[in-house]
Amino acid sequence: MTVSPILLFLYNRPGHTKKTIEALKSNYLAKESELIIFSDGPKKEKEKNKVEKVRNVIKNIDGFKNAEIKNSKYNKGLANSIISGITEIINKKGNVILLEDDLITHPCFLNCVNEALDYYKNNNKIWRISGYCPPIEIPNNCYNDIFLNPQASSWDCRTWKNRLNLNDWKIKNFDNFIKNKKIQKRFNIGGEDMTEMLCSQIAGEYFNDKI
Repeated sequence: MTVSPILLFLYNRPGHTKKTIEALKSNYLAKESELIIFSDGPKKEKEKNKVEKVRNVIKNIDGFKNAEIKNSKYNKGLANSIISGITEIINKKGNVILLEDDLITHPCFLNCVNEALDYYKNNNKIWRISGYCPPIEIPNNCYNDIFLNPQASSWDCRTWKNRLNLNDWKIKNFDNFIKNKKIQKRFNIGGEDMTEMLCSQIAGEYFNDKI
């Protein structure tokens, strides 16, 4: 089993950050895992103190194979921070595990997702692996512990270089997309708000306000 690097994206929540890291350190594969932390810079003057508190939490981090901290001097926003960070590392490493700063992982989390990355690496129909389970109704006669979902989650995911590099981050065909209701209907199979979120992202509103 390949042990993938963990990318952790942080901003201004020191309490959340501490809990997330402590849970991650309790994972059985933590000491075999490389941790790369991206700490975004403050958006406003009043955020500087919180950002510094986050960086104090992580400055002496241990419990992993090795840890690298990348502190941004300015605010990139969640979308730009994740896109640039994951692209940089996945092109070097081949696959990654991505986490945000408010996730409490189970001790078996890293075992499960690393095994899944190996198991599905040649199945190009699978683009991402997620440990998050959306609030869906599971049939009583269902005994499987995995399922396919057309909507990706940014809370925790893991993916491969050959899938990530197929993403069109600039969304060059947006003008055609927004005029075509049939394509929007297919796109919205992942959730009725998918097109709305994409429009907000194009306008620079959605992700940058969520971090």
